Amino acid sequence: MNNKLNMLSETYLTHQKMSSESN
Repeated sequence: MNNKLNMLSETYLTHQKMSSESN
């Protein structure tokens, strides 16, 4: 359960990072 949440947040953060770098 906790592991899944961790994976989700990591994916989200990576996406945010890529998004901001793209702009």
